[in-house]
Amino acid sequence: MQSRRFSALCAVAAIAAFSGARLDADEVADGARGAGYEFAKRIITPILNNPSSASFDWESVSVWLSKKIRLDAAAEPTEIVAVQGLVRATNAFNAIVPQKYMVYMTHVDDVYRPIMVMLGDDRIFTSDAGQKLVALINEQENKNRQKAHERMQESLREMEREAKDKNRE
Repeated sequence: MQSRRFSALCAVAAIAAFSGARLDADEVADGARGAGYEFAKRIITPILNNPSSASFDWESVSVWLSKKIRLDAAAEPTEIVAVQGLVRATNAFNAIVPQKYMVYMTHVDDVYRPIMVMLGDDRIFTSDAGQKLVALINEQENKNRQKAHERMQESLREMEREAKDKNRE
């Protein structure tokens, strides 16, 4: 239980440290991939059960770029970069455990800023922009579900019409 409290305190410290974090494009190797990798190492390492055992697998790192979206009515549309990778570290039982991480960043004028960091299913860090991104994603998922429901309803109505037409024949 003691280590969980310590991990929670480390997470709070990591969040405070990264609320204004940024990396200039010339500070990282391999652009967005490198920026996501660096942010993941800096934010996730302190909250691991055994930070000194952390090994971030560069080969596992993947990058996705979004179209430009507006996270704030007053802000310019920005490109969202999502970086996924794998970290291995020892747990409380001294077993090496691999975990996926995701880092979401904005990319404006060659500056990367983390807006959300996830380790496994846990959200480790979320800025205001990250919360808006989550809201946009949820809104889009709801719209997609609604469209799928409407298509299903239309298909059912079409099947009913076809069945009635067959019964008339």
